[in-house]
Amino acid sequence: MAPSSKLGGIMNMVNDYKQYMNVEEMAEYLGIGRSYAYTLARMESFPSFKAGKRKIIISRCLLDEWASNQIKMKSDRV
Repeated sequence: MAPSSKLGGIMNMVNDYKQYMNVEEMAEYLGIGRSYAYTLARMESFPSFKAGKRKIIISRCLLDEWASNQIKMKSDRV
């Protein structure tokens, strides 16, 4: 394995365990587009907060909980 690909694998593992993420990382984590991720992050009911004037931070734990609740709410409607 080449050193650069080994480093890439390590960086992916680190990103998998990050407690907080930005909107771009959240989009990748959820498999959604960046613009939709920003739309979600701006919703009042979404578990995010602003750090400074522009940076939006999302807790991975709260995001997972929010997503589970969204799935549960959809399945309750069916």
